[in-house]
Amino acid sequence: MGFAYGAPATESREWWRDHLETAPERTATFHFSELMVREQWRKTGTAERLHRALMETRAESLAALLVDSPVFAVMLVDLPPRSGSHRQRSMSPYS
Repeated sequence: MGFAYGAPATESREWWRDHLETAPERTATFHFSELMVREQWRKTGTAERLHRALMETRAESLAALLVDSPVFAVMLVDLPPRSGSHRQRSMSPYS
């Protein structure tokens, strides 16, 4: 029906830090890479369930995502995800 994946960031190699006005002091970061749901499973809550299954078990304190539409941006959220929504810490377009 779909998939979600990512990988822990290598300590001191958090590429996104240079693109934020104020970077957090914490360094343990998970890079969320991809989420895909097959068309027949879209709008069924599958994407949220896949996302939560991946993110709720992470030991890191932050998650980073590179958004590629229409302007590249860095999104950084606290982990674990909060029920109902993600509270975004920082978002900054870069070129």
